[in-house]
Amino acid sequence: MIYKNRFGAEQNNMMNKILIVILTLLAGLSFAQTTLFEQEPNNDPYTVNQINAPVIILGEMQNSDQDMFVWEVTDVDAGYFWDIKFKGIADKLTKMDVMQLTFTEDGSGVTKVDELFSIKNLNGEVMAQSGLIFSPGRYYFGLSYAGGQNTTKSTLLDDTMLSDLGADFVAENEAIDAIKIKPQNSYQIDISQGKKQHILTAKNNSQDNPVSLKKGQQRGLFFEQQKQWITFNIDATETEQVWKIDGAVNIGEKLQLNLFNAQGQKIATTQSNALGRFNLANLKLPVGDYLIGLSSQTNALSRLEIFSEGEYIAGHEAEPNDDFSTANHFSIEQSVQATIGKDKDKDYFKFEIDEAQISSHYELKLSNLKQSKIQLCLYTSNRHKLQCKTSHQDIVLSQLSLSAGEYMVAVTDGELDNQYVLALINTGPQANMMEAEPNDDFSESQFMGQKRIVKGRFNEKETDYFVFEVNQEDQVWTIQAIGEAINGLALYNAANQNVQSVRFNRGTKRARLAQLNLQPGKHYVELKGENSAYILRAFPTGPVDQSFETEPNDDLASSQPMEFNQAKRGLLQSNEDVDVYRFHLNNEQGINLSIQPAQDADINYNLYWENMLVGKKNGQLGEQLRFRGTLPAGSYRVELKAGKNPSDDIYQLEINPVNLADCQHDCEPNDSAHQANVINPSIHVAGEVATHGDDDWYQIPAFTTKTTVTFQSDTADIKHDLNGYINYDQKLTPEFNPDKNQLSFVVPANQASYYKIDQRAANYDYRVLINHQAIEAPKQYNNIQLSINNVPKKLQAYSPYAQLIEAQLSVKNTGRQAQQLTFKAEVNDFRWKIDFADKTAEFNVNANETVSIPVVI
Repeated sequence: MIYKNRFGAEQNNMMNKILIVILTLLAGLSFAQTTLFEQEPNNDPYTVNQINAPVIILGEMQNSDQDMFVWEVTDVDAGYFWDIKFKGIADKLTKMDVMQLTFTEDGSGVTKVDELFSIKNLNGEVMAQSGLIFSPGRYYFGLSYAGGQNTTKSTLLDDTMLSDLGADFVAENEAIDAIKIKPQNSYQIDISQGKKQHILTAKNNSQDNPVSLKKGQQRGLFFEQQKQWITFNIDATETEQVWKIDGAVNIGEKLQLNLFNAQGQKIATTQSNALGRFNLANLKLPVGDYLIGLSSQTNALSRLEIFSEGEYIAGHEAEPNDDFSTANHFSIEQSVQATIGKDKDKDYFKFEIDEAQISSHYELKLSNLKQSKIQLCLYTSNRHKLQCKTSHQDIVLSQLSLSAGEYMVAVTDGELDNQYVLALINTGPQANMMEAEPNDDFSESQFMGQKRIVKGRFNEKETDYFVFEVNQEDQVWTIQAIGEAINGLALYNAANQNVQSVRFNRGTKRARLAQLNLQPGKHYVELKGENSAYILRAFPTGPVDQSFETEPNDDLASSQPMEFNQAKRGLLQSNEDVDVYRFHLNNEQGINLSIQPAQDADINYNLYWENMLVGKKNGQLGEQLRFRGTLPAGSYRVELKAGKNPSDDIYQLEINPVNLADCQHDCEPNDSAHQANVINPSIHVAGEVATHGDDDWYQIPAFTTKTTVTFQSDTADIKHDLNGYINYDQKLTPEFNPDKNQLSFVVPANQASYYKIDQRAANYDYRVLINHQAIEAPKQYNNIQLSINNVPKKLQAYSPYAQLIEAQLSVKNTGRQAQQLTFKAEVNDFRWKIDFADKTAEFNVNANETVSIPVVI
């Protein structure tokens, strides 16, 4: 890579990107990792973005853009090992060069470029380098890219799978291909801090006075005299093992390693590579003492480890290989015959993939010769499980796309004397669009291509994970999978939290998550199925329509707001889908909530006030649902769910205010004493119980004297249909008059009474008498004016402590007569309480008088 234009004066004119720094705590580590979004211009050493590691760098390159970052490695940083992960741009060759620069004395030009190492990334996969050592100094990271998939031509043109499914699928795919999609041109660099280096004490170190190093223990070395001498021993129990001497020196430094036997003969030698790495592998050493001589050109810092690699095999396994440390080595295209030597025996193997082999797909195959139960598992070198399968048949882990490094294989749970053959086969170059295993876990999600499309196959019952990026706002997206046997489709965010999911009947050919309002960033897809090929793709379907629901909206956190007289439209395409809407009432309000499903659908709804259910109904096919009632001030949510008949057609939801005076009888919700309707002055109550799966409750305000309240019915026996209460739950003793079909309750003075009409009453119509008289209509006070004063403009809305607000209620009587008034206070949040300072709510206000009443909120 040549950085000619990096060192010139010309700068990229792209719009500046926002630089955001987010601190996140990494579990189990004591330092904070920073996430940095690159800021343009950063095309050369003069506009470079400064970074401090550990850090995650997120960036994007468009057209001929290049990006550059600089890391100032301190003395403290140099005392740790470092790991670098680099994910390039999908479907393009992305390159990261790490270099050191020498500038002119005045800093206006670059006189020397020392390119230390490069990491190339072909298709957006993650490339990793670990255990790196950096000396103090400034390190420049240069990013560039080239090539890319042709996005103007259908990637599924003439696909036989689409043709087999039918003409509708072919036409649908062509329509999706015509959608113009903004390319995914983002990359990510993760520089993470590893373990602290533990330096071996090596006073007066020389060939005659070497320092001893315990096998299997990694240690750091500081070259005071540019030479180090290390000794170790091989005993009689270790001669059948294969040994490896592995280490690294500061990046940019050169190191020579020589291995001597006890007679002083040099038996092996190696040098460090561009990354500072060096190793001597495949060592079969006889009993004796050995000497390692390390030579550096400078006072470098190095790490060194001597460890057993198990045994290299050809054709047959070699026992013992019953744990990771004694795993047998085998090579690509080499088969290994093995036998379960004891019941529940465990056999471990390992193989390596080098840089030249990462562009191929591989197949790990276990031929189960006795067709008895056995398990095959693939692990990374640090024992992270990638994929496992158990079967009585042959087992194949196919479509494996493996980065450079060492991998472990475990064969377990086999029966005694079960024979098997293990082989790793190169199945050819990786292809665009094709699924690459392992991707059976969220952490192993495969990046989808530029057109956000992938073809894959389920082997038996399987789950595959994919990730794609959204880099444009205000777009609605659809995620769709087609195949012969799709069982589930789910969307996750980058925190591995389920955003939207749908389960399907076995054998579903099309699975879809539609109307997704996805924000810029990474989005993860989980696809479930069995024994079939599939095509998965994500695509935008147009700008966000504010009147149409957008997913996810399955809970209160993702619910969509509603306003009066503004209809919402949406889809409930499966029995698993739930749509949630929210609204707020500042005051007590009569509302009319209507839900019109598609003609071929039925919808069930629940209406909540805070967390209290205040309305519900399960609808019939095509039935319009209504909730008409009086609601107190507060926050509400409406949950809609498909009944027995989901539909691909649209439903409509609307909420409108209604005049409280229009609600003469049975105003829902009135299914508890706390929500009881005040009995209307029309001297009778009428309604229908169980319309919302509840009883109906009514309230009669307190009287100053003991009062008899009587209910009378001319249509049905009233004896068992009605109960009276005070204090919400203290039952009153009824008195039944069978001749007049009346039920009476004696209510103590100054007590409001509550009446529950049982669901058995069905349709009811009762006359209400007070002391055997009809209810008098309450007086209307048109000449009373109210206002509240001394309320602070700012409230501690999120204070963790209780608040106390002292205010003044101003009451003005503009009439000609004195008035005896009783006040009732309402709030729009159940956590607020209002009290009158003198503990009474009754006040006398003379004609043309203004009274100030203290209230405490």
